[in-house]
Formats: sequence, C-alpha cells, structure tokens
Amino acid sequence: MLDKANGIPYYRQIAQDLARQIRQGAFSAQERLPSESDLSTYYGVNRHTVRQAIAELINAGLVYRLKGKGTYPVRGAERQIQYKVSSRTCFTRNIMELGHSPAARILKAVEMPPSPDVVTELNLDQNQRVVVLEILRSVDNEPFSVATSYLPSHLVPGLLNFLEGFTSLYHLLEKHYHLRPIRARSALRAVLPTADDAAILEISPNVPVLQVKSTMLTEGGVVIEYCVSRFRGDRSCLQVDFSRGQEVRK
Repeated sequence: MLDKANGIPYYRQIAQDLARQIRQGAFSAQERLPSESDLSTYYGVNRHTVRQAIAELINAGLVYRLKGKGTYPVRGAERQIQYKVSSRTCFTRNIMELGHSPAARILKAVEMPPSPDVVTELNLDQNQRVVVLEILRSVDNEPFSVATSYLPSHLVPGLLNFLEGFTSLYHLLEKHYHLRPIRARSALRAVLPTADDAAILEISPNVPVLQVKSTMLTEGGVVIEYCVSRFRGDRSCLQVDFSRGQEVRK
C-alpha cells in the first residue's frame, strides 16, 4: 500500500490516499473515517503517523474532528479540488497528481495589439503585439476554470500554428520554445462571474469565482505571460505555495 522507495513520507502518502478516497465519494458526509487504530493496522504504521496524516487532511479542509466521536469528511469535499498554486504550477500535472482527469480546450486564439493594462503587465513597447488564448480547463469532464493568457508575440512566434490537438499551454511552450514559465506573482480575489464566464463554467451568476491574476517569467527573468484565471468557487480551494520569484527584466 505504501511506497517505501519514492521518498514521500508515510503520513503524506496516507493523507493522499485518504484524500483520493474522500474525493471519489468513498465516505459520505455523515460517515466517520476509520479509527486511528484501524488505519494504523491497515497501513502498517504507528498511530503517530496516522495522526500526522489526519492533520494534513484537516489543514487541507477535507475533514474535521469531533471530540469523542471521530473524524468526518467535510460536506462537499468529494467535489472540491485542492488546487496548488506554486511557482511551477502546471494544470495537467497538478490535477493528475490529485487522482483526477484533466482536460483543456481553446475557446479563443488571436494575435492582436495589447490593451494599455496588458502592455504594462508584460513590459511591452506600445507597438508590440500579443497572442491571446482563452482556455477552458475541466476536471473529470466538468468545467473547472477559464483563463485568458496574454503572451508577447515576439517570444512565441508561430504559436497559433501549434494549437491543433491542444492539451497544455506550458507543454507547448516547452516543446516549441524551450520555455518553462515561473510564477513571479499572483493576486487573488473572489468576484461574481460575468455572464459569459457563468455560461462557460456552467454555474449560476450568483456563484462566486476565484479570480487569479498572475505574471509569469522565463527562467531568465523576462515576462512571458500575463494570465487572468477564473476558478469555480464551488469546486476549488486554492492552496498557495510560492517559491521566491525572480526579478522582472524588460
């Protein structure tokens, strides 16, 4: 059950396995998780290790503990995605590591002059152009987020020619341009969706989305992408873990 060779601590492997079971609906909201003793026996570890695993699940918002009664899944946790936002976040890899099936579809792909805001975010000259991609990302065949990415055209020449069979923007950037974007900064806030976003994400206009505005750099410190993502508020819990970014260079 536990992999002794992969270098991941046992408590984290246990937490990941229990999280997968919770998300797949193995436990109802009223059903108590197995006791520490039972989990210790099942995974072949001591109870201290199990307690560490349960603490991880509590911190992730997947379970809660009732004194004298046990540990229970948080209502709706089977649908919530604990999406990690880090300096090297890749949607496809992130979702697969959580045990879900990711998918991505291009809704819009154009090259155009940038707005003044985008010029500022990308450190562009006024006469430079940008590639704009609007991408719908799904988890387990259900809409999860929609993102609008702006990339300097001179850094990704011919990008619009590589979109057939699209699965991952960062895979394309690495494959065709040897670029591996690094997140420099992000700003997060809860907002109500636009009518278009509500329709794309298949949610009510009254359901908030988590808006994340991010600036991404090349490994040399040049701005490669400005992205505005909108995550479904009813399905996402964003866990932010940034490494220290590089300095932005023009």
